[in-house]
Amino acid sequence: RARVVAAVHAPLFHQDKWHNLSVKLISRFLLPYFDGVHLLSGAHRLPLDRWGVKRVAVIPCGIDLQAFPFHPRGGNKFTVLFVGRLEKQKGADLVLEIIKQIPKTNFVIAGEGAYQNEFIKVSQDNKNVKYLGFVPHGNLPDIYAKADLLLFPSRQETSPAVLFEALACGLPVLAAQLPEIKEILGKEGIFV
Repeated sequence: RARVVAAVHAPLFHQDKWHNLSVKLISRFLLPYFDGVHLLSGAHRLPLDRWGVKRVAVIPCGIDLQAFPFHPRGGNKFTVLFVGRLEKQKGADLVLEIIKQIPKTNFVIAGEGAYQNEFIKVSQDNKNVKYLGFVPHGNLPDIYAKADLLLFPSRQETSPAVLFEALACGLPVLAAQLPEIKEILGKEGIFV
């Protein structure tokens, strides 16, 4: 018989009560019947252990280290970078607030999403904010190389490739205190 592995590549629980109910009613009873379960983060393992799910493998996202080479830091003016979907889940609203709080710092924003119009306006009104919009994946190494700090205020994550890419390029990360992010950054991360 063929073996079947379930891949859980998103947080099991969200703020949405209907999603959580479906997880409890469906996933809780189905996952123990799979031959294995693949998680991107060990932080998501606890409910599976409680449900009696065996053969769980935690394998985070991988990146091509040759595509994201290390770059020494140091440029003309300190630059903070945000790369990701411009959504509340990713902390885009928090990035807008941070930009207001430290107006003399340069910010580069790469991404699209629900907050896109707000970032366009902020970049038009402030010389220190550069909004790039969507950036092809192959262009990200150059953007990481020109920054001094990656801002990662996400509210919910699993195994974000952006963190691995930034770290490979030698870019320090300021991140939200999520278990999944602490698992990646360990003691090396700067958390708020």
